Amino acid sequence: MSIKTKFSREDFLKLSGRLSEIEARLAESEAEKNELSKKLVLFQAFSENHQDLFLKTNSTGICEYASPSFCNCFNLKAEELLGKSYSIVIPIDDVDLRTRAKESLFNPPYQFYIEKRMKTRAGWSWIAWTCRSLLDQSGEVTGIMVTGRDISDQKSATQEMIESKEKYKAIVEAFDGYIYICSQNYLIEYMNKRFIERTGKNPIGEYCFKALHHLDSICPWCVNDRVFKGETVRWEVNSPLDNRWFYVINSPIRHSDGSFSKQAMIIDITERKLAETELFKSKARLQAIVDNTPILFFGIDRNGIFTLSEGKGLAALGLKPGEMVGKSGFEIFPNFPSLPDSIRQAMQGEAFYSTSEVGNRVFEVWYSPAQDQGGKFSGIIGIATDITERKRSEGEQTKLQSMILQMKKLEGLGALAGGIAHDFNNLLTAIMGNIDLGILNLPPENESKKSLEAAKKASQQAANLCRQMLAYSGKSHFVVKPLNLNEEIFEMIKILEISIPKNITLKCDLSHDLPLIEADEVQIRQVIMNLVINASEAITTNIGIISISTKTELCQKQFFQDIWYNFTHPDGMYVCLEISDTGCGMSKETIEKIFDPFYTTKFTGRGLGLPAVLGIVHGHKGAIKIESKLGKGTTFQVYFPPSTEIPQPSERSIPNHSNWQGQGTILFVDDEAVLRELGEKLLRRAGFKVITAADGKEAIFKFSESMGEIVCVILDLIMPNVDGEEAFKKLRNLKPDIRVLISTGFCEQEVIKRFEGEGLVDFLQKPYQYSNIVEKLEEILKM
Repeated sequence: MSIKTKFSREDFLKLSGRLSEIEARLAESEAEKNELSKKLVLFQAFSENHQDLFLKTNSTGICEYASPSFCNCFNLKAEELLGKSYSIVIPIDDVDLRTRAKESLFNPPYQFYIEKRMKTRAGWSWIAWTCRSLLDQSGEVTGIMVTGRDISDQKSATQEMIESKEKYKAIVEAFDGYIYICSQNYLIEYMNKRFIERTGKNPIGEYCFKALHHLDSICPWCVNDRVFKGETVRWEVNSPLDNRWFYVINSPIRHSDGSFSKQAMIIDITERKLAETELFKSKARLQAIVDNTPILFFGIDRNGIFTLSEGKGLAALGLKPGEMVGKSGFEIFPNFPSLPDSIRQAMQGEAFYSTSEVGNRVFEVWYSPAQDQGGKFSGIIGIATDITERKRSEGEQTKLQSMILQMKKLEGLGALAGGIAHDFNNLLTAIMGNIDLGILNLPPENESKKSLEAAKKASQQAANLCRQMLAYSGKSHFVVKPLNLNEEIFEMIKILEISIPKNITLKCDLSHDLPLIEADEVQIRQVIMNLVINASEAITTNIGIISISTKTELCQKQFFQDIWYNFTHPDGMYVCLEISDTGCGMSKETIEKIFDPFYTTKFTGRGLGLPAVLGIVHGHKGAIKIESKLGKGTTFQVYFPPSTEIPQPSERSIPNHSNWQGQGTILFVDDEAVLRELGEKLLRRAGFKVITAADGKEAIFKFSESMGEIVCVILDLIMPNVDGEEAFKKLRNLKPDIRVLISTGFCEQEVIKRFEGEGLVDFLQKPYQYSNIVEKLEEILKM
């Protein structure tokens, strides 16, 4: 069967056009093929010369191409890979990971990335795989392009960075201090745990001045401007928050964009600061000791050369600190051999003390061997203390001890003399009183009256002897008033000139405007008389001179070192009585004994003149200084404290006792029976009734019985059972206005002192006569 096809012209033209279109497409396809071929050549050239690994698979994962670098990396040939699954070379064991890879490759974004540690020709390496899907014009996956890159170095660097970061973090957290980082706008970016604990919170993002110091603006001491210029700043700061001290290291951190942060490492140094302060104080104290104590610190090396010389003690040697350094210890003091000898001894490794004299100074020196780090002898270190004053003081102390012993001996003898004088006074009172009665009872023409007058005169001389003994004991009867010493000397000149031999000249040199002294007129005259008589007896040649002078003198502590009774005298001005002679002088041994009672160098004499002087001067709070040499004479200097009062004329009139008679009853109290009997006779003669008592206890009893008729009590001071002082107080309690007359051989000042504030009426000095007792009674009963 034949089919005829009839082509029309139009059909032909259509077919012709169709062929032309096919030809054009074929030509275009050929061009694309050529272009693709070129690109493939370029890709092959790129992949074969690039270090990255390239692999192409079809959509099912079958290898269609492997670059030489890929094959070389896994030590394979291309033909061993082509036609095989890429999972043989790049296994993905994780099922979930394979699922995610498939989904990512066959769905947007049509790519997948994985880093995998693999066994390669070079060993274990980290490879980063990037898988991209190849799509046709319809969007279907036609293949997969796999690119691999060895990232082992990056991985190592990253790991090192991580490890370094962890180490830094561990160091920061273990740091025994505080660390924080802040930005250029003062915001905290980081703070270690220790700092967080201090602030009580994590202040990241807060201003550093607010979080750290509770300030509202930038710290006045802030150094951020310097740090942000790249400078590392180290300094110390005191926090106003808790007044603690910190050492701060501020260092810059430069960022990749050129900006800076500041890292601050902070160490609490408060304890160190306190230790430094104490060390400074300790050094200051040590320096004060070195500068203000007579100590010399020195060091000497093994060759005997001074390596150190410091201390105030150098000034005593005329040296300055450091002046001895570099000089030989064996040569610097050639005139004092004890020093080189001591240095040689110390060089033997011996530590010891020694005393050395250098010039007029005395040093106590401590030597000690010094050792180096190896324990070998390296020299000497030592301390020298200037003990010159101590040595001098020890000598003075020895002398003072001797004087104290002498004073105690004299005080003991004085107590003995006072006791004897007290008892003797009682006897003399009885003797003199009875003689007085005998004389009064006899008519004037009676021959026995002359004998009684002679006995009375002898008893008065005995009374004078008692007064000398009491003066020595310091318990004599003083009537103290402001006194002009010059006037007393003028009054005694005629008596003194008569008392001394004609071959002796008496000279006076009395100071004008001499201050008054507080003294007893009679006692001062006795001092002058005794010293002048003593001076005259010391002049054994045919011609001699006794000089009497007065002056004022400023006496200080050092002056009183060689003076009698010097222990309580204050510094100041004193009135001085000086009596000197050109006599035979005294030895040191004699001077030490001249104030002993009954000691005398004369053939005859009682030896009470100078002891009495000492007692009187002591009682006047004065002092005696003696200078004497054998054959050169002696000088006595007697010092009295000046008076601050002006003498007043006496307003007391002298009563006439010849015809006065008393009235009333007198209580007479004394423990001596002979004195009670005498007192009763004397008082009855004066017109009084008399009640007697043997002690204070009996006196109080009898006074309470006859209180209304008793007008006065004559009371002995020293009695058994109840003494006069206690009895006086009890009598005054019974009758506050009773008149009391204390009778004793002690001095008036001592009695007044004992009865100070008690309202004592008056004082009757033993031994007394009829006229004495009548005078006192008339005075007090008329008051």
